[in-house]
Amino acid sequence: MPLTERRTAPLAPPPYRADIDGLRAVAVLAVVVFHAFPSALPGGYIGVDIFFVISGYLISSIIYRSLEEGRFSFAAFYARRIRRIFPALLCVLLACVVAGWYVLLADEYKQLGKHTLAGTAFASNIVLWREAGYFDNAAETKPLLHLWSLGIEEQFYIAWPFLAWAACKLGWARLMLPLLVALASFWLNIHGMERDASGTFYLPMTRAWELLAGSLLAGVLLRRPRLGEPFTSHAMAVTGFALLAWGLAAIDKNTAYPGPWALIPVLGALLIIAAGPSAWLNRLLLSHRLAAGVGLISYPLYLWHWPLLSFARIVQSTTPSTTTRLAAVLLSIVLAWLTYRWIERPIRTPGAQPRTVAVLGVLMTLMAAIGLGLYFQDGLAQRQTLAHVTPPIERLTDDDPQAHAACLATYGLSHEKIRYCRLSSPMGDKPRIALLGDSHAAALYPGLSAQLAQTRRESLLMIGGRVFVNVAAYPEGNQFEMEVSRGGIKAVQFVAQEPSIQTVVVVTRGTGYLAGNGNFYLPNNPAITDRHKVLDLGLRATLDLLLRNGKKIVFVVEPPTLDFDPARCQEVRPYRLTRPDAQCTITRQAFEASHAAYRQLVFAMLKDYPQVKIFDSAQHMCDDQVCHGKQGQQVLYGDTHHLSAAGSAYLAKELVKTVVD
Repeated sequence: MPLTERRTAPLAPPPYRADIDGLRAVAVLAVVVFHAFPSALPGGYIGVDIFFVISGYLISSIIYRSLEEGRFSFAAFYARRIRRIFPALLCVLLACVVAGWYVLLADEYKQLGKHTLAGTAFASNIVLWREAGYFDNAAETKPLLHLWSLGIEEQFYIAWPFLAWAACKLGWARLMLPLLVALASFWLNIHGMERDASGTFYLPMTRAWELLAGSLLAGVLLRRPRLGEPFTSHAMAVTGFALLAWGLAAIDKNTAYPGPWALIPVLGALLIIAAGPSAWLNRLLLSHRLAAGVGLISYPLYLWHWPLLSFARIVQSTTPSTTTRLAAVLLSIVLAWLTYRWIERPIRTPGAQPRTVAVLGVLMTLMAAIGLGLYFQDGLAQRQTLAHVTPPIERLTDDDPQAHAACLATYGLSHEKIRYCRLSSPMGDKPRIALLGDSHAAALYPGLSAQLAQTRRESLLMIGGRVFVNVAAYPEGNQFEMEVSRGGIKAVQFVAQEPSIQTVVVVTRGTGYLAGNGNFYLPNNPAITDRHKVLDLGLRATLDLLLRNGKKIVFVVEPPTLDFDPARCQEVRPYRLTRPDAQCTITRQAFEASHAAYRQLVFAMLKDYPQVKIFDSAQHMCDDQVCHGKQGQQVLYGDTHHLSAAGSAYLAKELVKTVVD
């Protein structure tokens, strides 16, 4: 039937395949196990990529069949998506808002409001991408973090039906358009890892190729349901399973992902789907009643599992016990089944009331309004008289962009890409002391600037970003930071050449670079891939540049890193699963073990620079037995490795003696 002769029949799904539901089960269980027990399945997060392929295949099968039969309707397509996505999502969003009322503090509840609003607009991936950074809340404390993948899917399905319709309308070959778009998206994915790894992970342009891979397969199978003899089908299924097993074992959180690594789960899922339901592994394993049953509840299970694990992490202020995490997983399975049985199935039945879509739209709008209200009402702080006990971290760029711009303008740096710039002098005078470094320097700035003003009547310039001269990339692949690096570390060059600056306090989180992922290399010698060597040469180049320009240098050896959330040190939450740990310490042995490689590198390097003063933070935060995260009633950390405002003031009292000595 030609495209113009459109019938009004509803969009028909492709023939049911139990093995695809079984593949859904593999995907969701991989993600759930990774989130609950990451060491047990380090590559479990690739389950999301499997979901992308399945979703692209199924939805494109519906679109292609409807277009061929001349009964495709945009209204019917989006109504189907609303009935599929909204019910379970609304339940989870409402449950999170209600739970947050009882267990979240005001700043956390405010953030939940923002994420709720983003979830209703299917923009969670965009919001999370913009939040990525050193000072952002830990991922484990964001109950709606997992909605990033739903955002990518729905953003894709806003555009894809129009493109598929246009290709057919214009007479293009069905596979030409998705192939071209997929190749462009894959190219952006590969090259994006070099410039913005966070954006490459979260943005639809760099993930669309995974969904389009499923779309391409749908187009092929529509014309040729079987791609070969039975032996070929068996071989494809075995190869697909092998690829998924390889990805689950070989990929981990330190892998530069997605990039080319994402080909492993994508190809694995494609081969398994292409093998068909008669392939031996598909028939025996994926089509098994239990596997298919888990696949049927995979969507609500994906939605429920992460908020339960996240809220458990929040109320404990540390990683929950194995028993607690296992209980959260089991509860998520129960909630998923209840959601599927009593909410999803009735709404998705063909005989559902036509007004269902309108009701769901109104409810989602109301949920968006709730999220917006929570955000603009600052998390309804009045519902609790207790305030967050951990002093906030001073955020130089986020908290006061005008001060940042004024600082840059004072030195004529307005057009330079410098991450941090702050002047403590109210009149814009040029200080003779500069604090040069990354976010650890930014966290130290409030305390040191106050100490200099009170004890020496000195002002302070805080300026920086990544302080490694000749190091061309940033471990997490942040585009802004890489541009700073490729610019030659403008802040370091400026400090070295600025005549008003006499003393430079260098602060950097060395352990983060040694343990980070992504790109971190020397552009003049990319063959050197050992992070220890890159860090050593980068720091030496920075010190050499400063010393050649006659600067006095104080090098701050970074503080200990906690292995727990410092919020547990002085717990004020209205609800907890267990009693808080009031000790707020780590053992000296644990600190020395975790910082051994960094401290060995730094102290060995500084032996070659006797003119550089050394300030070892650990000497003031540790005794012979433990390292302290708290002094008196003051928590010294804002997260596991950044100083809080109180910690900044505490350490600065000692640091100022070395700086002005």
